[in-house]
Amino acid sequence: MGKKPSTSRSSKAKQKEIPLPPTYGIKEIQAAQLLRHDCEVWLDRDKFAAWVQHCFVRVNVGENEPLYLLAEVHSVSQSPVSYSLYPSAGEEAKGNKVQCNIMLHCAIGKDQRPVKINKISNQPVNEEEFQKWVAYHQNKYLQFPSVESLESRRAGLLAARKTPETLEELERRVARNLKDGKVSIPVAQQRIEMQRKLQNAREEGDLLGVEVARQSLRALEEAHLKKASSMSEQTEKFLRINQKYQRRNLSKIDQ
Repeated sequence: MGKKPSTSRSSKAKQKEIPLPPTYGIKEIQAAQLLRHDCEVWLDRDKFAAWVQHCFVRVNVGENEPLYLLAEVHSVSQSPVSYSLYPSAGEEAKGNKVQCNIMLHCAIGKDQRPVKINKISNQPVNEEEFQKWVAYHQNKYLQFPSVESLESRRAGLLAARKTPETLEELERRVARNLKDGKVSIPVAQQRIEMQRKLQNAREEGDLLGVEVARQSLRALEEAHLKKASSMSEQTEKFLRINQKYQRRNLSKIDQ
């Protein structure tokens, strides 16, 4: 009479079963993906660590050539050494010299590593990277996140992106931008002062003061929006001219 397989062997065999492919596709992953822009905007937010945790990120792990992999943020820490927030020298040439010391601890399967924010992509994960992620999970016998988990992450990201700054967060951001030379002092001081007046008026129940502060703040932001729109129009004009010259060069090639 043959021996029955032991329970430990059965459980081990069961543990080694290759997981079935996820029932969702790349769009669900993209909806739960954190972009570098999100991190840049949230640097001074109190809930930064909570908002980025468990989100998917597209990480550049290449040394000499870009190599992007799909990873998951597990935690956040601060490094004793700061680094440039922007990944390209072109951004620094524009005056964007923001320094940062925040590290995102990202898991690629079972491997976890600290990642600088400037290694996080602003582009959505592509189909090839998604399929590599699926294959890696199956080869390592790792379970895929549930549909409910992905929906929770997507909803969390949307809520975070819509959450307005508190006055304290605004002051921290303005102070950092002033240090990095990104905002002029008069405008920064005006914005903080108006926010403070609005908050004080609300606390005191001064309805007239609330309305005055709102109008002043609105006028300031509209002026900035107008300036930004003007810059955007100039950029579009430049692109149209550039496309015109590109078409002309292409037509010369065909001649």
